[in-house]
Amino acid sequence: METKKVTKKSKSQSKNKSVRLSMSTYESANRWVEFANEKKAGSKIKLDQVLNLAVSLLTPEHIKKLQSDSLKGSDLQEIMRQKYIKQFGHISKEDYIAFTTTSAYVEFLIAQNDLVNLEVAV
Repeated sequence: METKKVTKKSKSQSKNKSVRLSMSTYESANRWVEFANEKKAGSKIKLDQVLNLAVSLLTPEHIKKLQSDSLKGSDLQEIMRQKYIKQFGHISKEDYIAFTTTSAYVEFLIAQNDLVNLEVAV
């Protein structure tokens, strides 16, 4: 009996990928494409070109803003608890939540705000 060697045909890698966008983002980007194509000469400008330009204009400050905007209340509370631990030593989550109801917590927050302002000024 002869055995046939089966070889898989390798698919050529596509240079394009699908990306999910919210409908409002998609419509906004398409309005920019339409605006860019209001010209008398030249080839058609594609959505990919508009998005590529937009991404190239992003700065680290934009990314920091996105990261900051993604934080929830519980995330911010955990960040502050970690700052407390750094400054005063370990405290459980339950004890920290109880601590947030005291006047000492307000003083702690004010001190943290002063530290942030000092870091920005330096």
